[in-house]
Amino acid sequence: EINDETSKDLDFSFDDDGVQGGSSTNTSAVVVGTSDSGPSAFTKSLMRPPPPHFASRHCRICGLQQPLRTKHCRDCGRCVRTHDHHCPWIGTCIGEGNRVCFYWFVLAENLELTSFGIEGLLYLYNKHGTSFGDWISEDLVFSLGLAFMGILLMMVSSLLTFHTYLMMSNLTTWESMSWYKISYLKFMNAKLGSPFSRTLRANMAIFCCPPWCPAGGFGARQAHLELDSDGWAVWKAGEQNFPGLLECAPCGLGGRGFLLFPCFDARADMV
Repeated sequence: EINDETSKDLDFSFDDDGVQGGSSTNTSAVVVGTSDSGPSAFTKSLMRPPPPHFASRHCRICGLQQPLRTKHCRDCGRCVRTHDHHCPWIGTCIGEGNRVCFYWFVLAENLELTSFGIEGLLYLYNKHGTSFGDWISEDLVFSLGLAFMGILLMMVSSLLTFHTYLMMSNLTTWESMSWYKISYLKFMNAKLGSPFSRTLRANMAIFCCPPWCPAGGFGARQAHLELDSDGWAVWKAGEQNFPGLLECAPCGLGGRGFLLFPCFDARADMV
């Protein structure tokens, strides 16, 4: 939870990229998935110190106190709520207000490339059969264009898969890529998931129902999330949660862990 008092356990400072620094000395841990025989090696790797209170971050460029999960974008020259990334292809930042639009944009691009790719393959097959030599010798430019489209499809499909994971986990690209450089995440174990994550259904509702959406309040109600006077999310860090985190020692896998989504409302079993 954000407050105006700097935690005694942390020494907050700002570096040039606007990411707040700090270090924690608290070594107490919370154990996930313990058993009578003691924690497994996988469980031990998930031990982490409890989150301290966070000091509000001040943006020296915009001259304002940044809400939690806000980051200043150098390209846009402004602070962005629930900052995800700056997209050079559309020329703007992706954040709390437009990330669902970006997701649908990537999904539409994926479907478009898939449709055109299938049509191109059917054209070559109907004209030349399975003779790849004829594809290249008689339709070289078309075949090269189709191959390039296939490369784009793999890239866009990977992007869609990654953002689906972010949506389900209540993470952003910035948090996922820079976990150990961000003040409110660096002392936590990334394997335990986001401290802002709720259930799978609530995470998806928060992502898909931004403040401008007529059903914007639905996501907040699902996640029991507080909104400010303008309808934006007021994030508060809590217990880390990755929907579908399981300890599979009962399955005879030697205490190794794996990630599943066995239930739409699955939650980590924390003790």
